[in-house]
Amino acid sequence: MQPANSRFESARKKLFELSEEIKKIDAVIFEKGAILLENNTSIFDVLIDTEGYPRDDLDIPAVRKARHTIICLQNDRVVLMKEIQKEMNKLHENERQAVLSAPTFDPSQDISDGIQSMALNDECIFGPDATKGFAIVEKVQPGHLGHKIGLKPGDRIIQMGTICRRNFKSVKQINSLIKNSVGKIIPMVIRSPGNNNPRTIDLHVTNAHDRMGVLYLVV
Repeated sequence: MQPANSRFESARKKLFELSEEIKKIDAVIFEKGAILLENNTSIFDVLIDTEGYPRDDLDIPAVRKARHTIICLQNDRVVLMKEIQKEMNKLHENERQAVLSAPTFDPSQDISDGIQSMALNDECIFGPDATKGFAIVEKVQPGHLGHKIGLKPGDRIIQMGTICRRNFKSVKQINSLIKNSVGKIIPMVIRSPGNNNPRTIDLHVTNAHDRMGVLYLVV
């Protein structure tokens, strides 16, 4: 059996590699999503007019290709997220064995439903209100999750787990999401000031006491 430290480092290395793969996939998804935004359409819009002909206001071949690529990569992303979750389970198990006070959870737990529910939503990211988001970061407290993932004042939160502009009602939803996501990864989509290209952040919630530590301006 590998020593605990060796298993810990192996899990960390695997997590890093998988996270890099996620970043590559997200970069292509957003590149293709920009094509949909340029054509003022989304992944769900109908591409034919009322008479059944291709819409003349769209670059149909480019839109179809972009949609196909996004769908395929989103499926790949779900698979990678499941792999990341497995590695996080291993990492937590190693921490539990090393430090008795560390948070624990059952590595054999079926986490597929959690991963599916936390997948990115194309309509939230590329829909008509995508640039607005549902909240703007006003202040970030050092030492908390928001600071650790690099949030800065002015960042717009487009999606956070299952929360986006369509269903956001109050900051309490964010607090509840964090509280109920220990041992999971929350995908976030952020737009920073002066940059129209969204970026994704994987928020790792490892402890029941974790907090975002962010003051938000609801938009």
